[in-house]
Amino acid sequence: MAGDSTQKQLDDLVKRMDAAEAQIRRLRFGVEATPEAIKKAEQGICIFCDKPLDGPRGSRGLHQRCYRKLDRDLPSKDMDWDDAVEAGLCLPLGKVGRKPIPSKLDRISPPIAFDAQDAKRQILDSIKPKKRDSK
Repeated sequence: MAGDSTQKQLDDLVKRMDAAEAQIRRLRFGVEATPEAIKKAEQGICIFCDKPLDGPRGSRGLHQRCYRKLDRDLPSKDMDWDDAVEAGLCLPLGKVGRKPIPSKLDRISPPIAFDAQDAKRQILDSIKPKKRDSK
């Protein structure tokens, strides 16, 4: 009897892990993407032509060539990009734009922390007239 309850707990754990993995995929690739499209994208395969994504990539999980072809074909089929995503022909639009480049100063030195009294003393020391030694 103890083995049955352990097996049931194990099966429940596997189901929860599968559900968590599916949720992570949905968050990563978008809610609208079909499971087949997500699987191909994770494997590095073009969703449209099923060939490896080894050359220049377009976007939405497609080669540049396949992206252009789908872009030309969508109006003739009375479809838009959202319909193509629902049909499993591509992934939803991801983040657009360049990634932010960190400042060189952020990489070189840590932020300098000092209080107002230290700053005041440093400024006064730098502008104090220096005494000359008389001979």
